[in-house]
Amino acid sequence: MMPEMPSSRRRAIHRRNLYLMVAGVAAAAACLLVEPVETGADAAPAERMSPGAPPEIAVRPNAPTEPVMGARAPGPGS
Repeated sequence: MMPEMPSSRRRAIHRRNLYLMVAGVAAAAACLLVEPVETGADAAPAERMSPGAPPEIAVRPNAPTEPVMGARAPGPGS
């Protein structure tokens, strides 16, 4: 009795599964080799490294447009 030859579709499925397994093993190895990134770290490390000057005061060139402490903002024409 001759062993049954797999169809091209079945061979393609096995090949795809093999590629997915190899890609998964490669991704897992890459995760083990790469150093983890600090979560919540400051986005600007240059500012953190300069301990000398205090931060500058924020200057608002225009008055705030949102209501302040419950006061109503003036409407148009008033």
